[in-house]
Amino acid sequence: MPTFPTLTITPTIRGWKESKAVDPTLRVQTEAGYAQTRAKFTRITKKWGAIQYSGMFDSDKALISAFEETVKVGSDSFTWTNSEDNASYTVRFLAPIEYELTYKNGNEKQWSVSFQLEEV
Repeated sequence: MPTFPTLTITPTIRGWKESKAVDPTLRVQTEAGYAQTRAKFTRITKKWGAIQYSGMFDSDKALISAFEETVKVGSDSFTWTNSEDNASYTVRFLAPIEYELTYKNGNEKQWSVSFQLEEV
């Protein structure tokens, strides 16, 4: 299984969002106004959204872009280490990665990439 690439620098992470991927609750409303609930399934996966790596150079952008092609955007799963808890997860991309070109000090080209992940 592929592993998310190791970058040449540690990028700044902004826009961190983490949540459950789905709500497993089945809910039935009774005529008396009560609700009966149960879990449809027992495994509750996570998703991470709006993860943004900024301050990346062309080489790191190319590395992530090539990796996105390797896993065919959201088709294949891969191993990703969450920088918040240092745990490894098997994930896939929820959508294509977004790349934004910025300039530091007016002439130094840098990239910001943002993506969303879902635990498999």
